[in-house]
Formats: sequence, structure tokens, C-alpha cells
Amino acid sequence: MLQTFLTIGIFVASSLAIGGPLEQAPYTVVAEHEGWQERDYPQTRWVSTDFVDIFAHDGVQHREAFNKLFQFISGKNSESVEIPMTAPVTFRIIPGEGPNCSSSVTMSFLVPSFLQESTPQPTDTSVYLEDRPAMRQPSCTSWPPQQVLSQRQSHTGRRDTTGRA
Repeated sequence: MLQTFLTIGIFVASSLAIGGPLEQAPYTVVAEHEGWQERDYPQTRWVSTDFVDIFAHDGVQHREAFNKLFQFISGKNSESVEIPMTAPVTFRIIPGEGPNCSSSVTMSFLVPSFLQESTPQPTDTSVYLEDRPAMRQPSCTSWPPQQVLSQRQSHTGRRDTTGRA
């Protein structure tokens, strides 16, 4: 069983490397901190879909949302063209009130730079294009992020993950 898992893992890793590096969202580092950075991101276009789930990062709705976005980049769009995968996949999470409540989540893929101005339209009505304004965001540069968040809290005097500290 372990040998099969390792073989599949190596195959997947080599398959990803063959395609080359993923295009990443452009940014400028404006401040370096221990384990994290403040980054300015320019206005960019993203393809997004929304879902509601208790498990924002690994529930059934998460998998379905990822599949919808993957279908868009796989050709389920107005031009029937395949679009390269980009990074990062982002999540905007609005927590539900109280413990164990569903959160409202927007999952998004960055539209590659060559399609920022003329992006094919989604054909799935639950998938949409979103132009995000320029913004400043924190970004972890070390792992695990919990240590980074506590360092950020001590740096700013409050727990703030919005990048507006």
C-alpha cells in the first residue's frame, strides 16, 4: 500500500514539473517580518464561485467549487479554450455566527496575465469573473502559519489577518 502511494505521489509530482512553473499573482513586497511579508497586489481579474459549508477548506462543497473552477480552465467557457492553472487558489471566508456554523466562501483562481483584458466568459452560471482592486495582504513565508499569526499578533498588538495593521 505504501509503495503504491509513493509511486502515485512521484508520478503526480513529475507530471506537474513537466508543465513548468505556475504563473503566480503579481505582487511587490513592502515589508519583511519574521515568517511573513506584507505584499501589495495590483488590480487583477479572478474566476470565482461561491459556496456555503461548515468545512471551508475540505468539505464536500469545497471539492465541488474547485471542480467548477477546474472545469472553467479545462474549456467549459465561452471560447471552449483550455486556460493554464495559476497560483494561488484564494478563499474569502465569511464565518457563520456561533460554533459549528456554515461559512460563506468564495474560491477563486487567478486569470493568467495574457487573458486579463479579454477573458472567456464562464458557461456555468455559478462561476463568475471578478475584478479585484489593488490591495495589501499578509503572506506567510514559513510554516506552520499558526506560529506566524502569533508573531504577527505580538508585532501589531492584536490578532489581525487582514493586512491593515
